[in-house]
Amino acid sequence: MGSAREVAVSVVHRVLAENAYANLLLPGEITKARLDPRDAALATEICYGTLRKLGFYEQIIESQLRKGNKELSAKVSAILLTGAHQILAMRVPDHAAVSEAVDIAKKMQPAASGLVNAVLRKVLAKTEDEWTIQLGIAKEGIISAHPAWIVEAFKGALKISGQSDSEEDLQALLDADNQAPAVDIAILGGENKLESLRYSPIGGRWPGGPIQNNAQILAGNWRVQDQGSQLVALALAKVDSVSSGEKWLDMCAAPGGKTAILASASKFDDVEITANEIHEARSSLMKKSLKNFDNIKFTTKDGTLFRDSPEAFDRILLDAPCSGLGSLRRRPESRWRKKPSDLPNLRGTQEKLLNAALTALKSGGYLAYVTCSPHLAETKLQVERVSDRVKFLDSRAELNKIAREPLFEETGVGPAWLWPHIHGTDAMFISLMQKL
Repeated sequence: MGSAREVAVSVVHRVLAENAYANLLLPGEITKARLDPRDAALATEICYGTLRKLGFYEQIIESQLRKGNKELSAKVSAILLTGAHQILAMRVPDHAAVSEAVDIAKKMQPAASGLVNAVLRKVLAKTEDEWTIQLGIAKEGIISAHPAWIVEAFKGALKISGQSDSEEDLQALLDADNQAPAVDIAILGGENKLESLRYSPIGGRWPGGPIQNNAQILAGNWRVQDQGSQLVALALAKVDSVSSGEKWLDMCAAPGGKTAILASASKFDDVEITANEIHEARSSLMKKSLKNFDNIKFTTKDGTLFRDSPEAFDRILLDAPCSGLGSLRRRPESRWRKKPSDLPNLRGTQEKLLNAALTALKSGGYLAYVTCSPHLAETKLQVERVSDRVKFLDSRAELNKIAREPLFEETGVGPAWLWPHIHGTDAMFISLMQKL
């Protein structure tokens, strides 16, 4: 049984070393350590608080190391980062934050305990504001634990979406982004004893605790999937009546959550679904996770090569590779890993995939272009490039049709954005279109 601080260090370490999801990992670690509610809350705050301000804390620690952070193991980094968060952002006595960190280092990596002690004592010599000044970080450079360029991207997307564009709305979005999200479940079979989600007709809310060994999850009946992802997949499946023998394509399918919804929604309609993934390892994992469905076939290739299969599919889901700025609640550390310079390559890939998808789509067929990013360069500006080849549908009205209750008060031809502070989902974009 570990302490709250040990649990937080363990989770942050696995996020850094294994690219793990904190929101899936932390509840199980809390249960395993048998933490009481007070200590569970402490572990949660240390873990998520550290990841939200990861870039800032990394700069502080790097400034105190002769060789920078590159020489540190992920375990030592996790100890130092969580210690820095307790010192600078929590009401934890300085001596307790340092001594606890040193004790954890003695257990996890004894040779580094002296380094941990020395670095954290330097950290506590200044306040957060003083560190900001020393490191040359403009106050506006980090807003509500978000880099300024991401804040600007959110601000622009909120305005164009037409749902909210005031400073209060922007702050509400940033605040929602800083809350640990609940775990949503897509229920595709088996028993259902979960609380229903507000919008998704197939969704349930996980009550907390370990989830990986749940019998329904292991059987493939339930899948961990954000409510927004459930809704966008259902929107394509339900956009029009289905004709027997239709062929559908999930162009960038792994890990397979949206494919599973498409397969489940069409299992009585004699629909064949192609689930494509460019990476062999991810494709293999997806095949295992979708073994319950007999209406899916799998391909492993670059999605742009579907340009060589003209008029082959009746419906295509293009869940395009993107910056992932919409899932910062689940991956709070990623806000510090993304850069504006990443966008040109992503936009180029998205454009090629979108053109390939339209080539592979039959005339009159339906395409859903989806991103887990609200950034205008990856969303509205991207689909506008193909406006001469498609008829844009009213994506908000289509989502309202399949939701338990309306997501949008106003509808009209064009795309839809889902938002954490409005809908309780990841920030997602969907443009439903019909090929001319």
